[in-house]
Amino acid sequence: MNPIRWIDRLIFATILVCALQIPILSDQYRQYLAGYVNALSEQVESWQILAYEFDFQSVEAYIKHLESNDDVLVVKDAQNKRATLSDYYNKQAGLKVMTNEQFPQQVIYMLSPNNFNTLKNVASRYQPGIPLSLNQIGYSVVLAILIDILFLMPFWGAKRFRDRKKSKFSSAYF
Repeated sequence: MNPIRWIDRLIFATILVCALQIPILSDQYRQYLAGYVNALSEQVESWQILAYEFDFQSVEAYIKHLESNDDVLVVKDAQNKRATLSDYYNKQAGLKVMTNEQFPQQVIYMLSPNNFNTLKNVASRYQPGIPLSLNQIGYSVVLAILIDILFLMPFWGAKRFRDRKKSKFSSAYF
């Protein structure tokens, strides 16, 4: 058998194994977000209780009141609370994407530049595996085939060019 075909198969197998890791990474990303949202929700709930205890309509009104304080420490704390609340809402929306959307949308969400730090945290704790869902396996196989085709296109073009050049040379002189 042609050694080029063996190399092609080896490359495809490597790409497939890597592509099969993406659904596992996606599941671990979803689990990370779920834990993060749960931790933040306890903090936000404590702020809601405090806000209602002091007759604020919402956590936003409570934070706005703190931001109008003369004490710099209280204002800084309010800014931290606002950033945490914003992070909570963003992660909650991300958890909905990772839970309810199809695999391609999950991958797009994970790879978006806004989520790079979260992806980095998840990747640092990543444990390789094999996806159990036929849907995830199917997406991985299709992705591996597409990457393999894109990787091999320049080689196919070079071979076609070489074959065309060789056929012109051989037909002109033989």
